[in-house]
Amino acid sequence: IAAPAPVQANPEFAGEWVLDPQRSSDLGRLKAANRTVVLEGKNLRINSTADWGQGDPESFEYTYITDGVEHHVVGPPRWERDVTAVWKGFFGQKLEVTWTMDFDGNSVYFTELWEKKSRGLRMTTKIKSPVRNFEQKLYFVRPGEQKK
Repeated sequence: IAAPAPVQANPEFAGEWVLDPQRSSDLGRLKAANRTVVLEGKNLRINSTADWGQGDPESFEYTYITDGVEHHVVGPPRWERDVTAVWKGFFGQKLEVTWTMDFDGNSVYFTELWEKKSRGLRMTTKIKSPVRNFEQKLYFVRPGEQKK
């Protein structure tokens, strides 16, 4: 019996995306964000800009290797981490990204689930820490398609 083929990257994840705050939840200080996603084989490269409402927006770039193996990812300086990313679902409709970071001696666990929806890209981040657990949902759409 042959092993199942790995789920391939979904090309619908690629391109320009802007945050739709009306469809998102638990934004915290996040006022606006945009992402450019480029698929290069098993690599998913993300160029991102986030406006936290405190001066100039923050821009950063990072790459996930979507082979289900842990890889070291360097993004913004405070977000250097070991990440596992893997495509899931029928035709790669989901991307699951997991990592752990240490904050003041406490391990904090992150799980991002990117899902391609009919009207956009939803990114749900679940955070588990000794202090509290919480979930954030960011909904990205193509430029000009934000809910009014």
